[in-house]
Amino acid sequence: MSDSAENRGTGPDALRTDLRALTSSTLADGDRLPSERELATRYEVNRLTVRRAIDALVAEGLVVRRQGAGSFVSRATRTRSLESSFFSAEVRARGHRPGSASVSVSTVAADARLSAVLSVPPSTPLAAVMRLRTIDDVPTAIDHAWIPAHLVPNLNLGAEESLFETLCTRYHLVVEKIDETVSASVLEPRSARMLRSVSMMPALFITKVMRGTSGDPLAYCETLLRGDKYTYRNTVVRKGV
Repeated sequence: MSDSAENRGTGPDALRTDLRALTSSTLADGDRLPSERELATRYEVNRLTVRRAIDALVAEGLVVRRQGAGSFVSRATRTRSLESSFFSAEVRARGHRPGSASVSVSTVAADARLSAVLSVPPSTPLAAVMRLRTIDDVPTAIDHAWIPAHLVPNLNLGAEESLFETLCTRYHLVVEKIDETVSASVLEPRSARMLRSVSMMPALFITKVMRGTSGDPLAYCETLLRGDKYTYRNTVVRKGV
């Protein structure tokens, strides 16, 4: 720890300030951060406080975790890849465990809205997937997905399985592009009960259209996330940089 960091004091605020200084200037790209135990002792905080402070830096792309090795500075500018834009991969990248408290798969007929989004005729059979997504076993998101049934015959999905990975590996679908929108929302009473929250709690509503190499839609997803449990972050870079 640098002399300047040693003089900042103790507590959560000092911890966050010093970690940001370490990752932005004091340490070199690729250097290892002090361990959670060392930081907790140095700043007189518990390890959960340290973990959350590091989680925030992981989410910003300033730190990467390596299992069994620790946390390391990462200053390379990053944009989200197709893989990392999905719930499971993003939650793992933040150092947490994704899962599903419930999963249901059924077949439905495309209504006018889904027909338009997926560019299929009305009444086309669709595989409909509904999942109650969790982060470290805490209900965090309600996720719905619709895929033309002929693309995913006999679709089933386990609680720990990623839908994106299943489409790519089991059904050999090539997702070339994702059109994504993010908007503000609130939890209606039923959604609040499912997420063990309260009605009118701020939420994020994210939609995704997965497209194949021809540009045709392969799947459409809607995800409602608790605003107090999930923060959406992205990196925008100038073209050519």
